[in-house]
Parts: sequence; C-alpha cells; structure tokens
Amino acid sequence: SERKTRLLFAVKIKSRSGIALIPAIDTFMSLYGEYAKSITCDHGTEFANSTLVRQIENYGVHVYFAHPYAPHERGSNENLNGLLREYIPKKTSFSKLSQAELKTYVNELNDRPKKLHGFKTCREAFKRELGRLKDAEKW
Repeated sequence: SERKTRLLFAVKIKSRSGIALIPAIDTFMSLYGEYAKSITCDHGTEFANSTLVRQIENYGVHVYFAHPYAPHERGSNENLNGLLREYIPKKTSFSKLSQAELKTYVNELNDRPKKLHGFKTCREAFKRELGRLKDAEKW
C-alpha cells in the first residue's frame, strides 16, 4: 500500500516465491515507479530472495525489511490486509480467487472515503498527491 494515501495495489501471484513476485514488481514499477522511493518487506520467504531484492534495487528503489515479529512497523499494510479479509476470509484458498475478483476488492477499498483524507477516497488522495509531485517537478 502507498503509505501517505493508503492506496492499495494488489496482484495475484502464482506462488509464494521471490521469482513469482518479480512480474508483480515490474507491473507496479511500470505504473508508479517514478514515484516509488522505497519498498518495505516483511520476513516472508518470498522476500528472502536475492534476485527479487536486486530486481527492486535495479529500479533505484530502496528495499527495507521490517523486524521479525514487528507488525507495527508495517501498520498501513497490516490494516489493509485486515480490510481485504472482509472480502477474502482467512482459510480461503487463493487458488480459487481470480485477478478480476481481487481487482474488484481493491477498487472497492480504494474508493472508500476515509476520515484521514477529509472523507475523500484513497484514489482521490493519490491523484492529488501525484498532482503535487508533478507540480514540484516543474520547479
């Protein structure tokens, strides 16, 4: 999730391996790479892959790892995981979940108004932030 605006980006991957994450990272970076400064990972086995870490670093993005057993270091991510669980309960097999279904859930979450944003949606906050970044580049 994007830290400031809480915009959620989610892609279904084939397995929990670092190699399977590379196409998702490439997709994300093709869409938002010019604005990405860092990616913070947990200690899942998929992030312990040096090929994946090098791929992220090749984009000029810093890779940080949260400490083990420290979910508070990834608070926004943990919160969004909880919100996704409204649609995808625990013990649900992700093999039956399509990318289209996941996209529907992500869109619903990104289009929810949030008090944090003055009751604007995460998508609106993200677009506003991109506008600010583009205006700053003009200087």
